[in-house]
Amino acid sequence: MRHALPAPAEIAGRTVLVRAALERSTEDGLAGLLSGLADCNARVVVMSAIGAPGGEFNPTLSLERFVSPLARATGKAVHFVPDCVGAVAEIGVGLAPFGDLVLLENLAFHKGETSGDRTFAMRLSVLGDIYVNATGGTLEDASASVSVLPSLMPGLGVPVSRQPEKEV
Repeated sequence: MRHALPAPAEIAGRTVLVRAALERSTEDGLAGLLSGLADCNARVVVMSAIGAPGGEFNPTLSLERFVSPLARATGKAVHFVPDCVGAVAEIGVGLAPFGDLVLLENLAFHKGETSGDRTFAMRLSVLGDIYVNATGGTLEDASASVSVLPSLMPGLGVPVSRQPEKEV
């Protein structure tokens, strides 16, 4: 699948927060989007929420298991950060080189994600410069990372289609 990516100069040296639905795998074109952004020399931070842990850490729902599949699918180094907000996340994202991927821990481990909390979204926003929603979710989605975060950050008009695009 092709994606209309911005010109490399628009995102080179910037951090792009990508809200993804990792449980749907990378077959929907997510891998192409992520590697394309990284190829533009962006630091690509992948965020996702899986399960309903009620805001509590649950090791069986950790996103760490997606590191190897993402690396294989994108051909990029993937750095796992064991939290998604706060000092651990800020340092982990900041240490990753541009052109690599960063995978944050499950957003659903924080109640603010599922309740659509603006403060939680603000804490996510400090991690990047640009926002991309690659979930297919809309503003009706009550999660902070889908419904609130886009209003706090500039976004890229990157279409993430689940249908193959026709060649012209």
